[in-house]
Amino acid sequence: MGCDSIAHVVLLLLLLGPCLCSREESSATQILSSAKKDREWLVSVRRKIHENPELRFEEYNTSALIRGELDKLGISYTHPLAKTGIVAEIGTGSGPVVALRADMDALPLQAPTTELVEWEHKSKIDGKMHGCGHDAHTTMLLGAAKLLSQRKHKLKHVYNMRKSLSLSLSLSLSPPPSLPPSLSLSLSLSLSLSFTYLLGTVRLLFQPAEEEGLGAREMIKVGALGDAEVIFGMHIDHETPTGSIASRSGPFLAAVCSFEARIEGKGGDAAEPTLMQIQYLQHHIQFWHCNSSSQEN
Repeated sequence: MGCDSIAHVVLLLLLLGPCLCSREESSATQILSSAKKDREWLVSVRRKIHENPELRFEEYNTSALIRGELDKLGISYTHPLAKTGIVAEIGTGSGPVVALRADMDALPLQAPTTELVEWEHKSKIDGKMHGCGHDAHTTMLLGAAKLLSQRKHKLKHVYNMRKSLSLSLSLSLSPPPSLPPSLSLSLSLSLSLSFTYLLGTVRLLFQPAEEEGLGAREMIKVGALGDAEVIFGMHIDHETPTGSIASRSGPFLAAVCSFEARIEGKGGDAAEPTLMQIQYLQHHIQFWHCNSSSQEN
């Protein structure tokens, strides 16, 4: 390939590169714009859930509200799972499968009644309130469901086109004089334009009983995760500025395992307890009390 031909190809890539980047930026801008248009709907949904809190495995009205919104969006779902749980799907039904999860239950707490927190949309149920943000989490997942649903036709179209929409350019180049005339060189350049769309399936998990319960375990038992390759969940934080996302380095969650230990010792005289083996058992018990982990939720 001659130097002039290589230069032409490089120039072509440089010209098309900004176009591809602009498509990514344009797609992100469109999604953000769509999300802002749904603000009133999202606020309304969140307030309804906040006003009517339900405890673990009792989220019947919350579940009904979610299903009603999914019906309006034309999103198919499976219910009930783990009593009140819901699993909805958007996409092709094939892999890869990405799951998004939100919790629905409230806390067994009385909503404050002082003037500082007097609010027309506070809990209407005595002894129950959304004090951990699950009303917001559920609303956020419904918002994501709407955004994804609005783009499901693109998702399916791209998948049916074998996961890519490509711009193919074929350049036929004349061989340099040093090569036999019978030889010809050709370059086929394929630029994928499908990166702005999602492929596969997005699974939406509305989970019951996160607070003091075993909602996650029950959802897993009934197969809610299915063949999901990865699952994402977010938690609101009043210390994080609005419009920003925060994370941290290092581990977030701990696994749970069990084991049995057999400790053998020798008896002794009560007048000399320091010579007895029981003291070692006491140290073990103290260690596990100091390092106990929370239950799965």
